[in-house]
Amino acid sequence: ITFNNRAHSGKIKIYFNSDTDIQECKDWHILGSVLQKNSLYILVFDGFVILNCLASLILCSRSVVLALKLRQRFVNFFLEKYNRCVSYTDRMEFINGWYVLVIISDVMTITGSVLKMEIKAKVRGALGEVLV
Repeated sequence: ITFNNRAHSGKIKIYFNSDTDIQECKDWHILGSVLQKNSLYILVFDGFVILNCLASLILCSRSVVLALKLRQRFVNFFLEKYNRCVSYTDRMEFINGWYVLVIISDVMTITGSVLKMEIKAKVRGALGEVLV
């Protein structure tokens, strides 16, 4: 990058010179690629992610179910004790929106990880057929 301020006019001309050299791969070696060497690590990491998300999904789902049970007990108690219905906004106070968001995120992460593993298996199978 060259900055030219010879005119001293307050405007600096900028020139960009780049020497590029494009080389095309002529002989692809897929079997010895870095992806294949690291595929075991990726598989282990995906399994770790799935297990953590599954644990989070179970715990957050449990919290939401317990909150719904507590809400029902509160509604019944309020109806029996004071003979009044609980408003919708008061009922929604029992449900933590963050738990719902985490549940959605966990489900999407598990689904995505499983799909990614299935796609990798299909690609490996297709490459095996091509290379044989």
